Amino acid sequence: RVMNKNSQKKYIVSTAKEIGMDYWTTTVAPAKLFGLWMDLKKKLTWVRNSSQEARDIHYKIKDIVQNEVKDLWISVAPNSSPPDGYSDKAQELFMKKLGFIPEK
Repeated sequence: RVMNKNSQKKYIVSTAKEIGMDYWTTTVAPAKLFGLWMDLKKKLTWVRNSSQEARDIHYKIKDIVQNEVKDLWISVAPNSSPPDGYSDKAQELFMKKLGFIPEK
């Protein structure tokens, strides 16, 4: 849980390995219900293929959420796609759910 210093709004930055998958996601969403839950309708997500990459992106995103104006988050944040491409499981999931694999 972090608070944006500009808006004083609270956000949750969460990083976890997807269950049964070979990749990690970092998600940012506004906190709701006293900061205990995420408003998943307004989430932003970054995907990484290793725990080290996920840890690095988590702290970069956390810093951005705390210090930058929300309108600038996307322009200053790292690419949401993994630098070395999506893992095999992530590609399978995109094809199944979307019918295509998003580009960088």
